[in-house]
Amino acid sequence: MAQHFPLGDPQRPINMLGLSFIPDGVRAFIENWEDFARQAIQRLHREAPSPEDVRTGMERVVRHPDLPDNWWAFDVRHAVRPAVPLTARKGDIRLSFFTIIASVAVPADAFAQELKVETLSPADQATEDCLRALG
Repeated sequence: MAQHFPLGDPQRPINMLGLSFIPDGVRAFIENWEDFARQAIQRLHREAPSPEDVRTGMERVVRHPDLPDNWWAFDVRHAVRPAVPLTARKGDIRLSFFTIIASVAVPADAFAQELKVETLSPADQATEDCLRALG
């Protein structure tokens, strides 16, 4: 019998893209998941270094349920926003964030390698107060 790994394949590293699409990952808590997911897919199309990287990213998320086919197509009408809103809820706790992705290019050999850092920041006072109370 196959063993179920709730956070995906244990042989592959977990990243925000994967956690956003796994039903028992953070996806279950994202209220605006469809908009957040659409932005993530469009970013993947625009930012992946090669078509193979797009294919690999898509293979990681397409195996999860409830994903409309039209989300996977590159669509120039859906511009990637500089800051993406993210609203999460668990029980009575509702947190609103905006996420910003910073790219750091580091030359290595003859090629430039990029490190991307995604930062979630509170989008409202209630979220900031909640996070301070938890900290």
